[in-house]
Amino acid sequence: MTHPLAVELRQSATQARAIDRSALLIAAADELDRLSDAGVDAITAYALENEKLKKDLLDLAMRAAEYEPVLQLIAVGARPDGTYNYCREACQKLAQKALGYERQ
Repeated sequence: MTHPLAVELRQSATQARAIDRSALLIAAADELDRLSDAGVDAITAYALENEKLKKDLLDLAMRAAEYEPVLQLIAVGARPDGTYNYCREACQKLAQKALGYERQ
């Protein structure tokens, strides 16, 4: 991407009579373009990283939503007669499913 000031500097360099001055102006224009491109690259990299972080956060929120029902079942505790709605093995299977792996 060519910076507008770089274009102006190059035009000035071509119109300049002194070779040293025009070479300096061209070098300055090239450096300005390089810095401008580096800035665009940095902004692009930041935007891509920001999108990745948003996706990671959404994935974590979705996994947390899967854990909540399992934890609610486990947290209920015993019935008045001392028995449970879900045995330890059933809770284990629910937890393994929520974590994304099943016992082989």
